Amino acid sequence: MEEALQSSQAAEWTQAMDEEMESLRANNTWTLERAPGIVTPIPVKWVFKIKKDANGSIERYKARLVAKGFRQREGVDYDEVFAPVSKHATLRTLLAVVASRDMQLHHLDIKTAFLNGELEEDVWVEQPAGYQEGEPGMACHLNRALYGLRQAPRAWHLKLKEELVAMGFTTCDADAALFVRKGDKGNTYLLIYVDDILIASDTEREVESVKAAIKQVFDARDLGEASFFLGMIIERDRANRSIKLTQARMTANIVDKYGLSDAKPRSLPLDPALRLMQGEGERLDASTAESYAQLVGSLLYLPRWASSAT
Repeated sequence: MEEALQSSQAAEWTQAMDEEMESLRANNTWTLERAPGIVTPIPVKWVFKIKKDANGSIERYKARLVAKGFRQREGVDYDEVFAPVSKHATLRTLLAVVASRDMQLHHLDIKTAFLNGELEEDVWVEQPAGYQEGEPGMACHLNRALYGLRQAPRAWHLKLKEELVAMGFTTCDADAALFVRKGDKGNTYLLIYVDDILIASDTEREVESVKAAIKQVFDARDLGEASFFLGMIIERDRANRSIKLTQARMTANIVDKYGLSDAKPRSLPLDPALRLMQGEGERLDASTAESYAQLVGSLLYLPRWASSAT
């Protein structure tokens, strides 16, 4: 927090923090009370992130108040924590259906989604740095879920599911994060990935109707026709009824992160004739092993999503 507020973007980060606090208050996230003597409030922290669009341009500065959930005690501060997100195969299948049937495909982003989750447990957190109020010993008695809490994703999903079911949607048996509503003029699909929602329908009128219904319940940003989802660029050729997912920006970020921007490209990373034998060569430096593992994980993640649909 101190580093952000002392940077050249201090004004932007301060505004982002103020906006986050406004959202917290608007959602009645907590009640400020004196914590009982037997309660130790969970610490919180500010997390800062610069959101960029598909072209890599700065879209907005985002500050998030996050609870240090690792301090929670199972059975006391939380119980159930599982919350589903859409599967990779489900996304590719839905895009294939959208492409082949030339359906409408739009994108909604739910603002401060986790703050909509209703807690079943009695949870207290410390007041956020820079926004303390009242006398010493006052803490935040949560009415709603807060980012960082172990049960927050589940609380949000249950709340979203409750509202979508009330709108006439049902969950898909094969993927609990895919919702379907059947109509006389075709089906409408909602693919959920935490706070991102893809809306697919045969008519734009139905898409706008769903958007309006969701925005009546949740504060959401209408991102229009889907062109960027989970770090992927959605390239659509409606004339040829095809959709292609590309990850040029994510790939460039990985290359830059690991200092490979000036590296020369190779069609094959290793000589096909090279045989790797156990016990040969030098051991990987332990100080770089974690970074190497992260790089491999990042490279393995790329092909899991990228695909084309026709």
